Amino acid sequence: MKIFYLSQSVVPSKSANSIHVMNICSAFANLKHEVNLFTYDIESEKIKSKNIFKFYGVKDNFRVKQIYTFKNIFIREFFFLFNVLVMYFKEKPDMIYSRSIQMSFFLSLCGIKTFLEIHSPPSFRTDFIFRKFLNLNNFYKIIVISKNLKNFILKKYKIKNEKKIEILSDSASYNHNYKYDKINRKIFLKKNSVGYLGHLYQGRGIDLIIKIAKKLPENNFYIVGGFEKTIEYWKSKTQSNNVFFLGFLPYSSCEILRKRFDYLIAPYQQKVYVYGSKFRSSEQLETSQWMSPLKIFEYMAASKPIIASNLENIREVLNHKNSILCKTNDSSQWIKAIKKLNLNKKFRKNISQQAYKDFIKKYTWNERVNRIVNFHKKSKKILIFNYSLVGAGTEYVLLKYANNLTSKYDVHIALCQKEGVYTGSLNDNIKKYFFNTPRVSSSIFMLKNLIKNKNIDYIFTSMIHTNILAILIKVFFRWNLKVIIRESNTISFKHKFNFNIKDFYLIILAKIFYKFANKVISSTNVISKDLINNFNVNKNKILKLENPCEIEEIKNLSNTKYNFHLKKLLKKKFILSIGRLTFQKNFNLLLESFSYFIKENKKFKKYKLYILGEGKDKKFLIKKIKALKLQNEVSLLGFQKNPFIFMKYCKLFMLTSRYEGHSNVLVHSQIMSNKILASSAFGSNKEVVQNNGNIFKSNNPKIISKSIRKVLISKKKKINQKKLFKKYNALDVVNRFSNRVIDSI
Repeated sequence: MKIFYLSQSVVPSKSANSIHVMNICSAFANLKHEVNLFTYDIESEKIKSKNIFKFYGVKDNFRVKQIYTFKNIFIREFFFLFNVLVMYFKEKPDMIYSRSIQMSFFLSLCGIKTFLEIHSPPSFRTDFIFRKFLNLNNFYKIIVISKNLKNFILKKYKIKNEKKIEILSDSASYNHNYKYDKINRKIFLKKNSVGYLGHLYQGRGIDLIIKIAKKLPENNFYIVGGFEKTIEYWKSKTQSNNVFFLGFLPYSSCEILRKRFDYLIAPYQQKVYVYGSKFRSSEQLETSQWMSPLKIFEYMAASKPIIASNLENIREVLNHKNSILCKTNDSSQWIKAIKKLNLNKKFRKNISQQAYKDFIKKYTWNERVNRIVNFHKKSKKILIFNYSLVGAGTEYVLLKYANNLTSKYDVHIALCQKEGVYTGSLNDNIKKYFFNTPRVSSSIFMLKNLIKNKNIDYIFTSMIHTNILAILIKVFFRWNLKVIIRESNTISFKHKFNFNIKDFYLIILAKIFYKFANKVISSTNVISKDLINNFNVNKNKILKLENPCEIEEIKNLSNTKYNFHLKKLLKKKFILSIGRLTFQKNFNLLLESFSYFIKENKKFKKYKLYILGEGKDKKFLIKKIKALKLQNEVSLLGFQKNPFIFMKYCKLFMLTSRYEGHSNVLVHSQIMSNKILASSAFGSNKEVVQNNGNIFKSNNPKIISKSIRKVLISKKKKINQKKLFKKYNALDVVNRFSNRVIDSI
């Protein structure tokens, strides 16, 4: 996945914000994502460093684009946005993750969705833009770092759908195999060392550290961080000789130093100020209500005993099992806590180990990034569009995709008609829309408006007319809509057999527009070749994916108890065929072949033929059965919701299709370990059945009847069920679809 990370941080700098940004970008890259970090280039705030990656102790595995900044804030924002947009249209990232309210708002105006992460409420300057941004509703999620911040935003901005806001505490990195660098070699620590690492702003508890140091001469307190002015200020307040100011150190050196201290302290006060406030009060820069301090997670990663303030936000992470929590303004509690650590080695070990376990489980950068990636998947809106969900192969496939995609994505389904046996099988968490239109073409504007109003990211279709309609909406109305089409048939072969004016125009439109689809799913190599050779589809856009099946469900359904009428049918010896009663399935050939078979083979004279399915050729087939005098031998049993009972007891499964895409019933018959005899269907059926069945190419009923006899008297072939499960199991197929299609375009 290609990711753009938009930050207002200056890199490298002393800000904790820049530490967060660099580490999270590195974590994305560690998970094999391609990351571009956009930052401000403000010379006055930058620290000179030959290697910014080494400065932060992260891998050099992502790109940093430092954008020149102007003094005028409006020109600065515009220039930053311009650079991002140029890169966006050039590289087309899969995800934009923003730390800027302004950037997220302006990008949303351009129809580009972002994730927006904020660590405090919008300022007076950005409040208006944030409200407008929420009204546009053109974003994936807002990420906040604490419960208080989420509740504040929900209440203040009257957001009804709280799922649009997710809480992600801050995180930290960890490194077991560290070595002393040049800076650490020069730092000598005295025994019972207590370390504080961070800024020295008002509310960070530096005055508390100075106060308790007087009462604890047996301990030595080390304060790391701060600007020169703030260090001088706090030094002037210090009278004890057991307090040491080490000044600002590179992040990578701090990571080593944390592991060297005996204890780590985080004495946050009731009001905590951030960068920009120096050590003077500023209500706008006070963050105690919202913070999720980076320092806490860095301390946990060091696997050292932690003494921290007993504040509500800190209690979201720390507790009395993994730390010592003290009242902010009660110095006696802090003194007592440090004395306890001095005396109780076992207690020190227990809380530090528990803190480290909690950190590894919940608070690593990789864990945080994994959750963001999952949010991204679940935030992606996928619309499946079809005419209906009647009981046929394509509809069955779409049902399996829809139900199995819900665990990762926000799935919607739109149908021209509500009818269809599979409609009731859709998961409850799928949003359903019924247009009540007689034709697919008459639903174009309803579909376009639905895509616009629901901010649909992907549309997935699986029939030639729905495929063309989806691409037309992309080309003429919604250029950033990602269209995934699945071709369920070898269109060229179908056209040869079933020519009419409507199909003629559909073929022409497919040749013009199929190439504009973002991805084309093909279920067989035969279909892939047809798309490449006859429909101008780039082979790099085509992905071969077998049709998904709920294998365990099929086996369970085959063992369902059946009624008396069904019992009478299943007691007889029978050949089975399943499919729509249409020209494609060529049941005419099946009837003629079966007629020869029972007339020429006395041994099989009592065999029956059951055909399951509905379709427009039903009347024709009834007449054909009468003409062949097969009324007692052939039963048209209509659509059966559970055909697998019949598959379980049939002596032979037959398919006589003129052409096929990827026959679901041939997969099902293999799962049921049937003997199989199928037409070649220009190679498609052979590709699906492989060595698990028998294929015929002849259209001569007499020759096919001999093949029926040959298969029936032959030994049953052993079918590798593990191999079938790996190939067709619905969850695995849909996961391949998710990883190789949705997450790759």
